[in-house]
Amino acid sequence: MIERRRATRQPAHQSPWLTARVRPGRDVALVNVAEGGALVEGATRLLPGSRVVLQLKAGEHALAVAGLVVWCEVASLDRDRGVRYRGALRFDVPLSCTEASTRCG
Repeated sequence: MIERRRATRQPAHQSPWLTARVRPGRDVALVNVAEGGALVEGATRLLPGSRVVLQLKAGEHALAVAGLVVWCEVASLDRDRGVRYRGALRFDVPLSCTEASTRCG
């Protein structure tokens, strides 16, 4: 298999971002994040090709990143939680690691 990723992904538990939301107001879990995009999971289906703004928060620090939904699929079906979707977002402007750590440091 050929690796197509351009940047290393950082698992959510290693990321400084504690919460994530896809505007307008849809909470998502951050699965991983890279300079050029993020993988998110939530209860709302994201429409591939649609424009979104991902809002990231770490304590008092916040960052909003505009991007495009590249793909979205059903991640799980659960009796209690219902359908969970997983979607990939490509940022319009790369999120630099330096900027992220500075804003969260």
